[in-house]
Amino acid sequence: MNRWYRTPVLREIGHACVYFPLRTVYGLVALLPAALLRPACLALATLIRFFDRPHVRIARRNLALAFPEMQAAERRALVRRVYRHFALMMRDTILLWQARRKDVLERFFEAPDLATLRAL
Repeated sequence: MNRWYRTPVLREIGHACVYFPLRTVYGLVALLPAALLRPACLALATLIRFFDRPHVRIARRNLALAFPEMQAAERRALVRRVYRHFALMMRDTILLWQARRKDVLERFFEAPDLATLRAL
């Protein structure tokens, strides 16, 4: 672990330097029509994986430790699928957020008391 990361203030600044650009990208992607969300999120997953090399290396190293029998190509594919999975989860959260704005929770949830669900 880097020494600067052990200092709480610097750690928070580091987190903010990652959070705010990603939150901005999330907000921009959320403006896209629903039909374009999937390809945009998958392209974004590839882009983030390309620029997030330290975390990709950590993930591969952890997989090598956890599954020593797994081949390097399998580890690369698994890490790629993890980034893809998170991108599709981002798409799902955007769709749910858009559905909430359009007041169509009924399409996604079945509840005996929908008013309680809305309040939550």
